[in-house]
Amino acid sequence: MKSLKESEPLYVIGRSLGGAVASYMVSLDETVFDGLILENTFTSIADMVDSMFYFVGYVKWVILRIGWDTRSLVQNMQLPILFISGDKDELVPW
Repeated sequence: MKSLKESEPLYVIGRSLGGAVASYMVSLDETVFDGLILENTFTSIADMVDSMFYFVGYVKWVILRIGWDTRSLVQNMQLPILFISGDKDELVPW
């Protein structure tokens, strides 16, 4: 029986919060995947707090329980990554 990697190319795609989840999944074992596609994904939850709730920035360390730090995960990846972003997104900064 062929393994998943031997049968067909396997790409992971994530959009917005799904991009953070997809990045985490790929970071667990890059060898399983052929590439990562991220669409309008934020860099981290902390960055989103700074963008959307700037007035709580000085206490965000108290309220944040998860990081979803996509930026730190993808900077060490060796597989191809396609970043798709648009300047009309009303939630995630371009």
